[in-house]
Amino acid sequence: MIHTHRPQGTGGRTLAAILATAVLGAAPRARAWDPATTHVGLTDRAALASPVHRRWIDASGGRLGWFSPLRVDPARLSDGLRRLLLRAVDAAPEDAGARPRGGPGACPDPPAPPGTRDRCVEGDLWEASALGWLRLGIVAETVPPERLLGHFFDPDDPQAATWTDRSVPATLARGRHTRANGATAASFVVRSAPGRGGPTALAHLEDPDNPLGLAALARHLEGAASAEEPDAREHHLALALLCTGAILHVVQDATVPAHARGDLAAFFRPLSDVSGDRGLALSAYVARLYGRLGLPVPLALAPRRDGPPPAFELPPGVPVPPDGGGLRALLAGTEGFVGLAPFSARHFLSAGALPEPRRLTAKDPAAAAAELLAGTGLDPSVVRGAVLDRWPAADRGTVRTRTGRVLAAWRRHPDGRIGLYPTRAVFRDQAGHLLPLAAAASVRVLAAVWAPPPEASREDGRLVVTGPASAPSPA
Repeated sequence: MIHTHRPQGTGGRTLAAILATAVLGAAPRARAWDPATTHVGLTDRAALASPVHRRWIDASGGRLGWFSPLRVDPARLSDGLRRLLLRAVDAAPEDAGARPRGGPGACPDPPAPPGTRDRCVEGDLWEASALGWLRLGIVAETVPPERLLGHFFDPDDPQAATWTDRSVPATLARGRHTRANGATAASFVVRSAPGRGGPTALAHLEDPDNPLGLAALARHLEGAASAEEPDAREHHLALALLCTGAILHVVQDATVPAHARGDLAAFFRPLSDVSGDRGLALSAYVARLYGRLGLPVPLALAPRRDGPPPAFELPPGVPVPPDGGGLRALLAGTEGFVGLAPFSARHFLSAGALPEPRRLTAKDPAAAAAELLAGTGLDPSVVRGAVLDRWPAADRGTVRTRTGRVLAAWRRHPDGRIGLYPTRAVFRDQAGHLLPLAAAASVRVLAAVWAPPPEASREDGRLVVTGPASAPSPA
């Protein structure tokens, strides 16, 4: 059962009671899209829709592309990255195709029974397909859980380096992350700003010490291209894919309204009547409704065109960032492009950042909607023309945009105040818009990271080098 609303009357629970239960009971699931289902589904769709698969097949003489086996040697890893990889392999769900074969201890010496060597590769080596390493990167971005705190944005300044959610007390976040990750996370919370916050997704990805960030990706891409030994090149290629999967996790989370709005409180909401069962209701609903294979595909109504369709398109209403704009432009926006996080924050509400219930003076449904949505940070184009259906006669209804999209549900409290809350219809609408956006953005990232090599030709005796026509820089 997914709870999307709890009345605030007799028997209702105050925010303080909910937060106290979260501290004393089981820790909530501080995740956006579910890694084992939604993230893997988005990444698989992007990988197969991108030009990378065919490009690799053509370059390798018709070999396996995304399904090529690649090995990682634990002896070549730093101690920190080796520990992270061990934890990621242990956390990877068996049915998500993210767990490599082999690894330290997978090949016991004779006379061990043959059945104990089923996952053996060679020595302590790990082996997975290129797509498998991409999937493992999705999981690696969740260990330790503190890394997920680097997936948020400041809704007032998408380019900011830090974010804060003052609606969640620091003691709550400290209790949750101490249980999840021990003293490291606790000390991180103590150093953070009042309330709860930390580095934004931009700062997290650009951190040179992030073992799965952009700097690490660049190092492994260089190693894959220039290492002297074939085994070393293969090792770095697999780790570059691991970093790419982690980066895709952050990019896809930028389409989650709670992340885009810096709304940590949304991750502490009850999902059922079980004490301590808390998390992001949007994530739980999408994982249950679509799983890994049934993610929605946008219906594009456009004139017929000659020739094959483009490799990917961002959904209508989201302009494409200019070539060379890089990952920062894709996430936070630039001139002429709104960016994934600002688009999500300005067009959709999140459960923990809804306005406090208020008394409305307007009798007209459109004026009442404008009054109720004031201060939510929604784009004026979303608020303009929105209405409270069934207002003012009924005691509950929905808030709809002028195009009929459901922003939230509303109800009249016993004291006459009007409050907003999310419903399954809201989650279904958000998923239908944001999941295709996340998949399309993922295709763009893959095309940028694995851009085709420049082509050289001679014109009138001069050497002319032509680079990729449309792939933006990943950094």
